[in-house]
Amino acid sequence: MNVINVPIDIEIGGESFKAKVLSIGELFGHIENIIKDEKIKNAQKMASVLEGQEKTDFLLKALDSMPTEGEIITIASERIATLKGCKEVLYLATKDLNEDINEPEYFDRLITPDNVGELDIVVQKVSGINELNNSKKKPETKKRAGKK
Repeated sequence: MNVINVPIDIEIGGESFKAKVLSIGELFGHIENIIKDEKIKNAQKMASVLEGQEKTDFLLKALDSMPTEGEIITIASERIATLKGCKEVLYLATKDLNEDINEPEYFDRLITPDNVGELDIVVQKVSGINELNNSKKKPETKKRAGKK
């Protein structure tokens, strides 16, 4: 069993890295910030052609339409299942323990069609998702011999 924030060894594309197991809150919080930042940047880009009150109203409406917590969980789960999301998870798990990792795109050179399948295992290992699933399993109970 991996413990949250305790360094573990992972391998991607034949290279070894130190990584920490992320808490679910840290993982989803990070993805939530990315999602919201992207939505704000897109709104600002679209609003750049507007002026005055029209621009203000548009930006306020964009802020009001930010995803709810439930929507964020769904969007984040879908995002983690993508190659881009996998790189974001790997970055978050490795950046503090490896000086040369300074952006999610660091992993572009290591991920090839031949090894993309191993990403799922590594991402599960650092994301804490396996630990969450394991903690939800009911312990096995021994069957008692019945009376005849």
